[in-house]
Amino acid sequence: MFRLNPTLNVLLLTSIGIAGGMAACGGGGGGGDPLPPCPTGNCGKASFRKAIPTRQQMLVPFAGASARIGTAAVGEVSAAYGATADHVAEINDTLDGLFEDLEQLAGTTPEIEEDDLHQWRITEADLDIVLVLTTSDEVQFQLAYYVGEPGFDPAPGDEVAASTITVDDEGLNDLTFDIDFDELTDRVPEVDAQGLLQVRFQPFGDEHEIWYDRTGFAVGDDEAEDSITTYWDFGDGDGALEYIAAFASGDEATAYVRWDDAGGRYDHHALLDGAIDHVMTSCWSSGGIEEFDAWMELDGDQVIDGEIEGVEDDCDFGPVADHPAPGSDFDDLPQEGEWDDILAQLDE
Repeated sequence: MFRLNPTLNVLLLTSIGIAGGMAACGGGGGGGDPLPPCPTGNCGKASFRKAIPTRQQMLVPFAGASARIGTAAVGEVSAAYGATADHVAEINDTLDGLFEDLEQLAGTTPEIEEDDLHQWRITEADLDIVLVLTTSDEVQFQLAYYVGEPGFDPAPGDEVAASTITVDDEGLNDLTFDIDFDELTDRVPEVDAQGLLQVRFQPFGDEHEIWYDRTGFAVGDDEAEDSITTYWDFGDGDGALEYIAAFASGDEATAYVRWDDAGGRYDHHALLDGAIDHVMTSCWSSGGIEEFDAWMELDGDQVIDGEIEGVEDDCDFGPVADHPAPGSDFDDLPQEGEWDDILAQLDE
């Protein structure tokens, strides 16, 4: 059943003082494959099953964990590469159980099968999980996901997750998925989370982008956050991720990661305690091997600490590379050539 990673954190390296988190998950990747063939012989109309999103479509691919094996003899693995891997794993772990449930439900015979409505039900851990899918035109669908006592009747307003889905000839085209963790925790206390998560899947050029946006979100006693995470798919093994967050304490964070099979680049800015700016850039080559690593802390315009290892020219990507609309959100990230200027200050 829908499960949640209990170690959920944020995308920043632990050296900042905010626990780190973006990471490697071999699967996932937006476009992906639709549901596998029905195993029972009758899982409902094909048009309805076509509208159900899968883990392969909705999870973020980041070729991470397996590439770390055996790299010690080659060079040090970038800590930022690992942090990116952790955040992606965090997102994927948060969503994996939900989409696994949807796939499992859609592999059973519907308990209600009508032209405009399908309803599936499974029982796990003494709870019923119910999926209701409705449509008037078999192009746009409304999805509702319920959890309750065995035999309960699902009613509008009681769902823990709801989605509006649009399909085309190729399959999933557009999706907005809202997950209410207060409602979910009320029904399944061991989830122990609060707040809202909205997932949005939409076209991006020939590929797609996915948003993972949190509002007042926290696990257990963790600090609540409002954040935006966006993943852009540029093709097989080629992607980017942004993270913009504000925390209940007043801390703020912005990060951008760009990668392909040959390597990647991570940049972040954090405002801590309302006064200290922490800025970082890290680049890696294939396998996550660190090629360039630089960080600094500033109090106002004054650099109070920092370190630079390597040469920024060894990075495969420049700052905020290929972001479709960076706007002003990334103005505080390191700019092209800025680390050379900072190095000169540190050497004074």
